[in-house]
Amino acid sequence: MAVSFRSLRSGSNGNCLQIWTAATRILVDCGWESTRACRRALAPVPAGAPAAIDAVFLTHLHGDHLSAAAIRALSDLRLPVYCHESCLDEVSRLGEPLRLRGFDRAPVSIGDLEVRPVRVPHTPRVVTHAFSVTGLSDGRRLMLATDLASWDGLLEHFVDADFLFVESNHDVRLARQRPVPNSRYHLSNDQTAALLCQVLRQSRRTPAGIMLAHLSGERNDPELARACVEAALRRAGLGDAAPPLWLAPRRAASVTVTLDRRGP
Repeated sequence: MAVSFRSLRSGSNGNCLQIWTAATRILVDCGWESTRACRRALAPVPAGAPAAIDAVFLTHLHGDHLSAAAIRALSDLRLPVYCHESCLDEVSRLGEPLRLRGFDRAPVSIGDLEVRPVRVPHTPRVVTHAFSVTGLSDGRRLMLATDLASWDGLLEHFVDADFLFVESNHDVRLARQRPVPNSRYHLSNDQTAALLCQVLRQSRRTPAGIMLAHLSGERNDPELARACVEAALRRAGLGDAAPPLWLAPRRAASVTVTLDRRGP
């Protein structure tokens, strides 16, 4: 059974990802500037997806990943919301009744998808996770990781994934020209390029695709991010075998990537 993916928005103004099969549909994060915008974005049913959203998984509790506006929409829709066990009390105090579920290290099965939390370093005192999502019918796996201060110790989770959605937050030169403290908690284009080179070297098969995500509006540019990754892959001798490379728009939906036995 094919697994499909679409980023609905990605960046400091909001994040929301959608993954689905013919039987199951989940979200990762839900950051929107208004309740109306959230409802409008979640209302369309993607082609081949079930009508209902089965669950929402939260990477962490920064407002661009779970906003007050989205909480109202999730409460009205009565969607199960999964967050790390240590965050349950904090989320429950946010003012709207939610159907909260906790996760720790163990994978969570939702229909025919398995969601495996991967703890990642981000800002101090904020528990943050990436997610490895696997289609249980054929084992196709997506690795979804943004808001990383570093990828040290995380390479194994990216290797052999069939699709990579990974942060490429800032250009180092632009970050020096327009400094903000939070840049240190996100991967630069260069760091992401180095990660992807290692992933492609160590994977037994080439991923079906890569999507660069969470680009800064002031300290990055889509073409800078693309050029940095492509140049690094060429220098590493990986350019000819590189998979398709997409960029997640900051305020709009991305292309839909569908993984089946033939690839996207």
